Amino acid sequence: MIRQQHNFRPYFTLIKNPNNYTNALAVCNYCITKHGGIGAAQIKPECYTVNRTRLCRSHLAKCSNFREYVDDDEVQEILALSVPEDNKKKRKELNKDDKNDDSTEENNFSKRRRLSTSSSITQLSSFSHQSSIINFYRRSLSTSELSLFEILLLRLIVSNGLPFTFVENEETIAIFQFIAPGIKLPK
Repeated sequence: MIRQQHNFRPYFTLIKNPNNYTNALAVCNYCITKHGGIGAAQIKPECYTVNRTRLCRSHLAKCSNFREYVDDDEVQEILALSVPEDNKKKRKELNKDDKNDDSTEENNFSKRRRLSTSSSITQLSSFSHQSSIINFYRRSLSTSELSLFEILLLRLIVSNGLPFTFVENEETIAIFQFIAPGIKLPK
């Protein structure tokens, strides 16, 4: 599958990223022009970024070489180009607003978790003495939370291609006992 080029791609030249072979480095064409070639520009950290739309736009917004070679109106027009990551965030936020919070047990669990966390923070700030963290992380699970835990554990096992005997492994039991003492893993 070939990825579609992002809106800022014409302003950058791609080179191999020695730290991450799946994501190229994008060297600013205006920095290349200013410094006399790609060889000089690719060794200056201020002249390149990872080839991600948001990062490329951010580079252009800060790049003095870009502003030197492009007039102000065109700079504003280029920087106003859409960024797919921003659109995804907006869609997610809209979907969250439109979604009914009571639609799934997972939503209810995360909602209770957020409320629990915020109330814990409120309790923490009202204490005049220091409390042990054990009071905040050690709690028993309700039956609905226990069934959700089992579903999430099953998803973890299946999505990672682990054998079902994973939950019987001594190391697995040890890590879960460390994270949540007293928790019983399903067999």
